[in-house]
Amino acid sequence: MADVQFSEHIDHMTGRLKKSEDVYYTFRWGRKIASHYPLHKNKRKITNKQKARYSVFQEAVAQTKAILADERQRVEWQIRFDQQKNKGDKPYKILRNFIIATITKQLEQDTAN
Repeated sequence: MADVQFSEHIDHMTGRLKKSEDVYYTFRWGRKIASHYPLHKNKRKITNKQKARYSVFQEAVAQTKAILADERQRVEWQIRFDQQKNKGDKPYKILRNFIIATITKQLEQDTAN
């Protein structure tokens, strides 16, 4: 990394000037610097178990959106949400997160059986 002095016109700009360049400009530790653009050649591989977990979560989010859009189901879940505060577990603070977590647990149990 090298300290650089930018002209007034690009003093506060960061990033690469062209996509083809491998040098980018940024601010770190209160200094303006130029550095090589990081290359991430070895992308992490996603396992089948991670893919399955991701699809379960996607399904839970889709079901949650449908529940929150329907007023009757929303009221039913709000009652369950209010009751979970009385249990010994650490209660969820947001209804949406509570619904997603509950549905995710149900879906995982269904796929395990």
